[in-house]
Amino acid sequence: MVYKEKQSVEGKVLFIDPEEDDSFASKNLNMVGKILSDKEVSFSTCKAALLGIWGHPQGVAISDVGRNKVLISFKDARKGIQIRNGGPWSIRGNLLNLQIWNGRESVYEVDHRYMELWVQIHGLPLNYITRKTAEIIGKKIETVMKTENPRLNDTLQKTFLRVRVTMNITKPLPTGFWLATQHHQTIWVDFKYARIQDSYCLNCGILGHTKNECRNPISMASWDHMKPRYGLGLGVNRARVISARKTEQDDKETNREWTDAK
Repeated sequence: MVYKEKQSVEGKVLFIDPEEDDSFASKNLNMVGKILSDKEVSFSTCKAALLGIWGHPQGVAISDVGRNKVLISFKDARKGIQIRNGGPWSIRGNLLNLQIWNGRESVYEVDHRYMELWVQIHGLPLNYITRKTAEIIGKKIETVMKTENPRLNDTLQKTFLRVRVTMNITKPLPTGFWLATQHHQTIWVDFKYARIQDSYCLNCGILGHTKNECRNPISMASWDHMKPRYGLGLGVNRARVISARKTEQDDKETNREWTDAK
């Protein structure tokens, strides 16, 4: 057989018409998860931990994408959305940022700069503790995904507000703001972040690295420029902790927690 030598494909622009599989596109969901840590977490540890905390659901496949990144494919898209909305999840104290892979981009191009977080807003006067206030404050932070009504049946259920916001996590976490009240007073309002643990830098307030690894200048508090802006306690209600080694009792508690979250 005589082979005709072809020009190298190196650097060429190719136009390819991919075959579509409608059944796959309509029913499946693919997400790329990134572990927010400068230290590498092994793929085997990550895979075992995720499947364990989610109760080994059927129709879920996890594959290695690269350093601290995994592809998670759900046969049932509703299960995938349910799991994503149940986050943030934590692997050995490091948050997992789950983003949907839309298929129009390479798996390596999935944007992990943004992440949905529940923000608690503390220190508001009584007449400000409303869903409308949560919406207004949430829009000042980033893009509002959901707000929680602090009042139920004309009774106050919480002394703080909760709003789920898509945030740019490459920037420092905001810790609060000054509120100019209707009575010409200015009071400080605190932010707390649900289930992020203490996975933020105490030096600059960015998720994914520690103070010892930080090269940014120390951030000073808006309420006192002589004090550091960040300390322990910015994260509340610990993230669902994922560990490759869980006791039987831990599994039972996790399963109950996951059932309650549905």
